[in-house]
Amino acid sequence: KLRKLTFLSLTYNHLTGSIPGSIGELTSLTLLSPSYNHLTGTIPSEINKLSKLTHFSLDNNMLNGTIPLKDGNYPYLQSLTLDNNRLTGTIPETIYSFTNLGNLELQGNFLTGTISKRISNLTNLVALDLGSNMLNGSIPSFIGDNSKLVSLKLDKNGFTGVLPDTLGSLTSLEIFTVHDNSLSGTIPTSVAQAPSHLARYSGNNFNGSLDFICDQKPNYIAADCHGDNPEVLCSCCDECCSDDGCFGPSGCEFTADFLCT
Repeated sequence: KLRKLTFLSLTYNHLTGSIPGSIGELTSLTLLSPSYNHLTGTIPSEINKLSKLTHFSLDNNMLNGTIPLKDGNYPYLQSLTLDNNRLTGTIPETIYSFTNLGNLELQGNFLTGTISKRISNLTNLVALDLGSNMLNGSIPSFIGDNSKLVSLKLDKNGFTGVLPDTLGSLTSLEIFTVHDNSLSGTIPTSVAQAPSHLARYSGNNFNGSLDFICDQKPNYIAADCHGDNPEVLCSCCDECCSDDGCFGPSGCEFTADFLCT
C-alpha cells in the first residue's frame, strides 16, 4: 500500500525489534533512516530491492551480523551510514561499486579485515569514517586516489606500518584521525600539503618531528609529544600524549570527553 513512498525517516524514536523483510516492498524509497533506535537482529537481504535509495541510514541501533548489500544494486546511493551497531565481518567488496557515494560511515562496529584497493573506485567520496572497528593491515597508498576527501577517520583500529606519502594528495582534507592504532615510523612531510584543520596522531608508535606542520597553522593537532623524552617533537600541538595521559599546552589533562581540566 505504500509502494509510492519515497521518504521514510523514523529517527530518534524508541523502536525495538528487527527490521522486517517486507521493507523491500517499498521500492520507491529514496531515503530510509530508522537511525537512533533500539533495533536488533540482522539487516534483511530484502533491503537490496531498494535500488532507488540515495540516503540509507541504520546508524545507532543494535544491529548485528554482516553487511548484506549486493553489487550494483544502489546506482544512486550517495550516503551510507551504518555506524554504531554491532556489525561483524569484513567491509563487503560490493560497497566499492556504489560509485556515487559521498559519505560512508561504518565506525563503531566490529568489522575486521583490511582496506580494499577498490576503495579507489569511490571517486566522489567526501567523508570516510572507519574508526573504532577491528581493522588491520596498513593504511594503503591508494587512499590518496580519493582526492575529494574532506574527512578521513581511521582511529581506534589495529592498523600497522607507516603512513603513506600519498596522503599529501588529499588537498581538500580538513579532518584526519589515526589515533590509537599501532602505526610507526615518521609522519611524512607530505601531510603538510593536506590542510588538515584537525589531525590526531596520538596513541601510536610514531617518532621524529611534526614541527614541519606548524607553518600551516592547523586548528588542532594531537601527537605523542608529552614528557621529557617524547616520541614525537611538536612545538605547536594542542594535545600532547604519553603513557601518563594527554595534556594541553598549559599542562591541563584531557578527559575522555576531550575537556582539559
